[in-house]
Amino acid sequence: SLHSHTPLTHTHQDITYVKLDCPRYRTLRVVDKPSECPLVTAQNRDLTYTIPHKYRDTPGEVDLSVVYDVEELGCPIIWPFDQPFTPDVWIYDGEEATRVLEADYILEEVNSRFDYNYTMTHAKMGCR
Repeated sequence: SLHSHTPLTHTHQDITYVKLDCPRYRTLRVVDKPSECPLVTAQNRDLTYTIPHKYRDTPGEVDLSVVYDVEELGCPIIWPFDQPFTPDVWIYDGEEATRVLEADYILEEVNSRFDYNYTMTHAKMGCR
């Protein structure tokens, strides 16, 4: 759905907000994700890893312990650090793969890491 909003204080630009929704049966999935998690056992269904504070964009000198929820997220993708991460993302209707996602998308870092980079940035795209 598309919603347009003109600010109360008029400027030279109008603002358009776009909200994209998928039908409930449609999902996005990374293909070639590992199906087996050798580090996960029946006693330990979650993986825990530590991000050293020197790799985080947060004040203080505290390392962050992160629990990776294998049940919800599936097995993590192991990718060589020195190679671009370029997963194939497919659109699924139910359990049927219908087509590859052919669009630019944004990955959001949720743990304030900065020890990697992107092939494209907001600034390079001309965004604010």
